[in-house]
Amino acid sequence: MPVAEKLTLSGALGNQEIDLGTSYSTWNLGLAYAVTSKLTADVRYSDTTEDFGDLAGSRFTVALKAAF
Repeated sequence: MPVAEKLTLSGALGNQEIDLGTSYSTWNLGLAYAVTSKLTADVRYSDTTEDFGDLAGSRFTVALKAAF
């Protein structure tokens, strides 16, 4: 969803069901800023309802995407 001319808000919500009877939800929410027409910076927070130790959990992620 556009927030400003170069700023976009996005998110996702999902549910994973495992054959062993376990299920958990994941979600993320982020802001992307168009640095140029081909370069975008993204800051995102994600989390899950399951505790996987170091494999998953709440995280902040920063990414730089280049389109050619």
